[in-house]
Amino acid sequence: MQKPNKETMKAFSVKALDLLGRYALKLLKFLWHNKLYILWFLVYDFITIQTIWLVTDYSYEFYAHPVFITLCYLASIAIAMLFGDIILRTIEGVRPIETEEEKEYLIPLFEELCQDVKELFPEMRKTKLYIIDNQTVNAQALGKKTIAVTQGAIRTFSREELKAIIAHEMGHIYYGNTKAILLNTIGNGIFSIFILLFRIILIVLDVLQAPFEKQTKGLFHLLLDIVEKIVTSLEFVFLFIGNIILMGNSRDTEYQADKFAYMAGYGRELKDALYILQKMSLTDQLKIVERMQASHPRVSRRIMKIEQLLAKE
Repeated sequence: MQKPNKETMKAFSVKALDLLGRYALKLLKFLWHNKLYILWFLVYDFITIQTIWLVTDYSYEFYAHPVFITLCYLASIAIAMLFGDIILRTIEGVRPIETEEEKEYLIPLFEELCQDVKELFPEMRKTKLYIIDNQTVNAQALGKKTIAVTQGAIRTFSREELKAIIAHEMGHIYYGNTKAILLNTIGNGIFSIFILLFRIILIVLDVLQAPFEKQTKGLFHLLLDIVEKIVTSLEFVFLFIGNIILMGNSRDTEYQADKFAYMAGYGRELKDALYILQKMSLTDQLKIVERMQASHPRVSRRIMKIEQLLAKE
């Protein structure tokens, strides 16, 4: 067998380093654009591990060991990354483009948009367009490559406005916002499962102590009730704070996605679509706490930022 010469080895090394560098840059961009999502996921991970370890009295049994719990997290992340789109499409009631009318209108529209985006963002992953049979005016990015538009959005926006709205959702996928949401859904889910198991244990203990309640004068029942209320309060506070932090980050990602649509050449069309959305949402008067937990910023602020970008032209 002929041994590879130095030139071949050098070319291979350069290619490997280039690939590694591009992957590292992509990872850094993902972490930067979703820093709060990632940070909060790590907080969930750390608190869950430490709490389980504490409750099990720092047990070194495999099921309670931090390494095992972390591996469970990693396994759940792998499942979410592999099957997240399928799971989310099922949950959201998303369906493929099916009728002849839908195919004639949406497929050419989407292909034109993908071509425009690919020219400016060559590393943009391939996405798929789906429909939600709902009359609300909405569009959303799900998982790693799914974009869904409602029947209401298709009927409300013009062809170019709809392309701008879809370009906005492409921005979420480009910056990895939807993948970061998947991570936090996992973190939140595992934390919630642990809380549920803890509550089940409290219920079982309460049932077991019931025959002896007279002898203990209800003290053990009272103690369990106090513990349950403390756990409920801590869960509420923790999830409430986390939700405010994540929604703040989510509002920032909306501006990122708007700018992506602008850079893809759909700034004016997005502005027109946002004006339509603003007219539809003028009756929505949110209280301060509701605004803090809102996943989207005010439509007027989004319009303002797009208009500022357009004014620079």
